[in-house]
Amino acid sequence: MISTRMIAKFLTAMIAITSISCDRSTNLSFEDWDLDNNGTIEQREFVDVFSEHYYDDWNTVNNEYLDDEDFYHTVYNVWDIDDDEAMIREEWIAGYDYFYGDYVVVNYEDIDVNNDEVLLYDEFYNVLRDTDFYHDWDLNKDAYLSDEELGLGLFHIWDVDNSGKIEYDEYVDFDLYYTDF
Repeated sequence: MISTRMIAKFLTAMIAITSISCDRSTNLSFEDWDLDNNGTIEQREFVDVFSEHYYDDWNTVNNEYLDDEDFYHTVYNVWDIDDDEAMIREEWIAGYDYFYGDYVVVNYEDIDVNNDEVLLYDEFYNVLRDTDFYHDWDLNKDAYLSDEELGLGLFHIWDVDNSGKIEYDEYVDFDLYYTDF
């Protein structure tokens, strides 16, 4: 069974991955996201701050667009909590339970085609590329994720209670495990 701490760490990693390639001199605080200083981060605030500071970090291929290859590489890196480039069953389950739900209906053993008890990126990508997960984030269906689309997708992850805003306690839940944000 996956522990609450592992899930929290996983969720935090999803947000933390946005800064994997950046050397930020200043960490963003809740107040940096809450642009109107009303005590909550509204969707527009989140998307604007995310777009300005983090969107380019998801472009792992460093071309002029963010496509499914960039998206899945980043998601794989997020799910691989210990950063060893080999996703173990517990990491898969945490990511699958939180993000994929009904997108993938195969067992871990079926995905781990070489039966070495870890998922390398190719195994991960081969099973997920044919799902609707990426396409559900690609709202305008142009095969690329804009800063708006990616920001909206991540906002919905942070907005755990689906209230349409991120309250301070939701922000703190992520920030407790990742302080470089």
